[in-house]
Amino acid sequence: MPTVIEIPIISPNPQISGPTTICLYEYTTYSAPLLPGSVYTWTVTGGSITDGQGTNRITAYFSSVGTKTISLDVFHDLTECGGQATLTAEARDKFYLSGTSSACANSTQTYSVSGTPNTSGYTWNWTIAGGTITAGQGTNSITVQWGNGPVGEVLVDAPAGIYCNAQEERAVSIRPLPPPAGLNGALNVCATSTNTYFVPSGYYTTWTVTGGTVTNGGTAGSNYATVQWGAGSAGQITVMQEDRTSWPYCATTTNFAVSISDNTPVVISGPTPVCEGYTATYTTNTNPALPYLWEVSGGSILSGFGTNSITVQWGAGPWGTVNVKELTCNNTDNLVVEITGANAALVDTANLTCDGSSLSLFVPGDYVTYNWSTSVTDSFINISAPGTYSVSLTDANGCTTEGAITLGALPTLPVPNAFITGAGPTYSPIVFWN
Repeated sequence: MPTVIEIPIISPNPQISGPTTICLYEYTTYSAPLLPGSVYTWTVTGGSITDGQGTNRITAYFSSVGTKTISLDVFHDLTECGGQATLTAEARDKFYLSGTSSACANSTQTYSVSGTPNTSGYTWNWTIAGGTITAGQGTNSITVQWGNGPVGEVLVDAPAGIYCNAQEERAVSIRPLPPPAGLNGALNVCATSTNTYFVPSGYYTTWTVTGGTVTNGGTAGSNYATVQWGAGSAGQITVMQEDRTSWPYCATTTNFAVSISDNTPVVISGPTPVCEGYTATYTTNTNPALPYLWEVSGGSILSGFGTNSITVQWGAGPWGTVNVKELTCNNTDNLVVEITGANAALVDTANLTCDGSSLSLFVPGDYVTYNWSTSVTDSFINISAPGTYSVSLTDANGCTTEGAITLGALPTLPVPNAFITGAGPTYSPIVFWN
């Protein structure tokens, strides 16, 4: 059989493949088509060949900025054909993206770019996934508020024609926060009392107490603290729980307000006497942040259950009581309340005429104010026509009552017959009516 020899076709202008924008201090690959039996001679100006001389693929290294030339001479001995090619590239500095790749949920982190030339003199376009840019867009440094995760991304585009790399990105792992601490222990305490508080284990706990002193526990990492409270009216327990299973240590801080009773004797203030059916407010002189237990007889509590101030609607009386217990130091007080009421308004008649033309209406009893439907403010009124007449009354305790009378017609009094008998002249009768 005949021998077959493949003769390559040598182009006088072989193509060099490789980047035309190159980064300093990085290894860059350039190649040409593979032609068996060909000899490849490479020349790199402004850099160095670190591998591949004589083959169709080289690795070059550049350590200075500026224009670089990659030249290739290809020669095939059998055909005595060859070709040359030149590629021009621009060597530039690289910019670098810095910032954490692992963050806590809802945390604030800073990301920035650096390089030569100085990055502060250019405009940078940032894109964030899984968070929000809170400051710095367009500059070389931004502040990011991360969300709840679990992942996020930072992407930055460089100004054109300045750096060898056009874009950098960074994936960010977002760790969840521990849940808010659950605190077991009294939050309403008596002054100078001692109380112990616990949180669930599983996290690294840090305690901070104001308004009292930690007498036991409460050290970093402890899940309990014993506190002796001072004499103030308020304190606070701050619990920070960290998840230290991996970095970063993500923490949640929870504040617990503590109400401190100074053990002052409880005194109820409020009105007595009161009017039947009226509402009145009764208040203690002690810390309003503490819990209270109220009891009322002779009336009903309308509002304020559990607080230091209640509103009571009073019943018929004549007596009622208000009792309170401050549930922190267990101090109590009692108030006896007199329940009064204005006497029922009685509208009576007086001074009737014999012909039914006029009539006086009056209210018996001692009242401070009188207000008749006719706008009269005396204890009586004179009327000359049938109808309904009403009066509003207020007594010395401020209690009010009302009364009314309806007259279809003014009554006429009968005239008695009087006769004088016996000897003597006849007299006309004289009538007296009381």
